[in-house]
Amino acid sequence: LLGFFLSLILLVTHVVIDEKVPYLTGQECFLEGNPGLVFLPKLEPPGESQISYTFNISNHKAYVEASEEILSKYHNLPPNCDFKFSSRSDGKYDEACNFPLDLLGPCQNPQLLEEEKDRSFCIYLKMNKIFGYLPEVNDKKILIECFVAIGCQ
Repeated sequence: LLGFFLSLILLVTHVVIDEKVPYLTGQECFLEGNPGLVFLPKLEPPGESQISYTFNISNHKAYVEASEEILSKYHNLPPNCDFKFSSRSDGKYDEACNFPLDLLGPCQNPQLLEEEKDRSFCIYLKMNKIFGYLPEVNDKKILIECFVAIGCQ
C-alpha cells in the first residue's frame, strides 16, 4: 500500500506536472488569461453587495511595517517602461515592467504617513500574474482595457 502511494506521488510529480509550464494558468477562469484585481474574501453568492473593511488606527505601526515590506521589492529597480505614455524603451515586451515608486506620490513612503498627525494611510492594489499573458502592443503603446466581472465559473 505504501509503495502504491509512493509510486502515485512520483507519477504526479514527475510525469503529470510540467516543471516549465504551470498547471493552472488562469485560462480556465472567466478572465480568460487577462490580469485582474481581486477583493478577498469572495462573496457568496455573487450579486450586488458592499464590501466594508475596517482598520484599527491604534495599530498604525503594524500597517506601516507591512506596507514597507510590500514596497521593499520595488526599491532601486531601473526604469524600463514609461507608465505615463504606455511605452517600453528597451523593446522587451515579454518582460514585466519595473514599477517606479515615485508614481505613488505620498504613498511611496509609509513612514512619513505615520509621522503625520492625521493618521492617514494608503491602500495598495497589485494585479495578479497571468502566465502567458501578453498585452496588445500597437506602435509601442500598451492598451489596457478594464471591465467588471462577477466571479470565476
